Amino acid sequence: MASRCFICWVCSFIYLWVVQTILSLGRAPSRRPATRLEVCATASYARIQDAIDAAASGDEIVVCAGTYEERLVVDGMQLEIRGEDGVNVTIIDALEAGTTLTVTEGAELTVEGLTLRHGLSANGGGNINCEGSTLVLSQVNVELGVAAWGGGLAADRGTLLVTGGRFSRNAATGDEGGGGVFLASSSGSIACAEIVHNTAYRGAGVYLKGDLMQLSHNSIGRNAASIGGGLFTHGNSTITGNSFAVNTASYVGGGAFLSGHDGEVRGNAFTRNSANEDGGGLYVSGGAP
Repeated sequence: MASRCFICWVCSFIYLWVVQTILSLGRAPSRRPATRLEVCATASYARIQDAIDAAASGDEIVVCAGTYEERLVVDGMQLEIRGEDGVNVTIIDALEAGTTLTVTEGAELTVEGLTLRHGLSANGGGNINCEGSTLVLSQVNVELGVAAWGGGLAADRGTLLVTGGRFSRNAATGDEGGGGVFLASSSGSIACAEIVHNTAYRGAGVYLKGDLMQLSHNSIGRNAASIGGGLFTHGNSTITGNSFAVNTASYVGGGAFLSGHDGEVRGNAFTRNSANEDGGGLYVSGGAP
């Protein structure tokens, strides 16, 4: 376990460096140096959204330890939001008043060292909703979100890059799915994350729909769905080196359900998953994984 964590840490560091380099090459030169905005009871900004509203593209927002009862929106700008003291003590709580974090209009957002929780949406994305944008999550916990699809996170027509962190106790209440993570027509990677105790009709842990994602070295466990307890996928994603353990399906595909999947699937471990009908570990319907 220690060796796996170290490898994931090294890969995460290199991957994020490459991603940030690519993003910076694709942007026009900045007109001014980036500004560091501090959020804390004793700083210039007591609320994170106030700092976002005051920021310019390219700025960094540093958040001190505490629980911030608010909902964040980032539209069409390049920004970094970082928890200065780490994920366990820096919390954004939406109090079930709406989506915790919304990223839209071609934004390029990096979030590091924060916990997002208690988001609620009648549509997609309880805790995080990302549309047509690039979102980088590094050591971010996404917890206790509820939505029709993507209780923890929903991304559509964008790029999602996740390293580390945890998606836990999120729920999707509609017919689509994605209790922890729901991705549609998106690309990117989810690596070295813990995706546990989520619920949905399809893909309680992760739901991939028409994506070109890389799902690698994640721990996907104790998720419960009707179809695809740990994972439901329809597309050409690459699924390698993941651990699927103690996931359940009331119908088929306890560990994972692959529907019309033509991507690469190798090196995954399936342990103590179960389904009431077929495919306790893995159920394949069409495609050529």
